[in-house]
Amino acid sequence: MNVDPPRRDLVAERMLNTKEIDTLMMLIHASQPYDGGATGTGGATIEGPWETLAVFCCDRRDIVVLVTSGNQTFKVGSDRHRLLQQLYDWQAELTKSAEQKLRH
Repeated sequence: MNVDPPRRDLVAERMLNTKEIDTLMMLIHASQPYDGGATGTGGATIEGPWETLAVFCCDRRDIVVLVTSGNQTFKVGSDRHRLLQQLYDWQAELTKSAEQKLRH
């Protein structure tokens, strides 16, 4: 049997600095997550992979969930794309940090 051993969970966290918070808030406001454009498409099948972005912000009590996969409002150059790219960048940074901790 050729089975990989179970992988330990990766855990990393850090506080955002004031500049990062300001950037995040600017990107959220600019991307207007509550103004529609919530639909997208998944993979080739209904069970295929697809990505969502849940937003709870801006003194609002409701949560909006946007399907980012195949959603034209997230096209390159858009405010929503810039928001998503910033989140990807932070995710990559935290993943790298967690993987380095596992090696030590």
